[in-house]
Amino acid sequence: MSETMRSLAAQLLRANRDIMPYAFENYSNKALPASVQHVRKLLLDLLGMIQETLIFIDGLDEYPEPQQRSMLTEILPLAKVTGGQCKVLISSRDVPVIANKMRNKPLISLRDEYSGVDEDIQSYLNEALQELKERFEGKASDMDEILGVITLKADGMHPPNFFSALTHRT
Repeated sequence: MSETMRSLAAQLLRANRDIMPYAFENYSNKALPASVQHVRKLLLDLLGMIQETLIFIDGLDEYPEPQQRSMLTEILPLAKVTGGQCKVLISSRDVPVIANKMRNKPLISLRDEYSGVDEDIQSYLNEALQELKERFEGKASDMDEILGVITLKADGMHPPNFFSALTHRT
């Protein structure tokens, strides 16, 4: 059984304590086995009783492909539940399994926005570095050393003991 479905039902019950008696009377009290069918039915019942639900899945691409398929197969139909309103938002890199399942769904892609994002990051860095330059005015060697460390870190390198050496200067 999908851990996702079980986890989602538990989260809905924790967030909507007023429907716990329903779940207790119709599921727990009847000692029904925790089968896929019973958990799916409970989840659909809960979603139908809750006025509005937003399901957000972040980093779906970080799961193995079989789990990606399984989660999408279980979660996407929940957006069609009648009664309440359920919306599903999935955050992921563009990977084939997810792209195929999401083919006919509304999509926001940042792929086309990379140049704009890069420009925003560059602008932010320029402003931050300008503030550093102003703070270290008259201390050019310290500033050059800090900029060198920032560049190394941006390239994924970690210069040893730089900050401890800098803070112990007199």
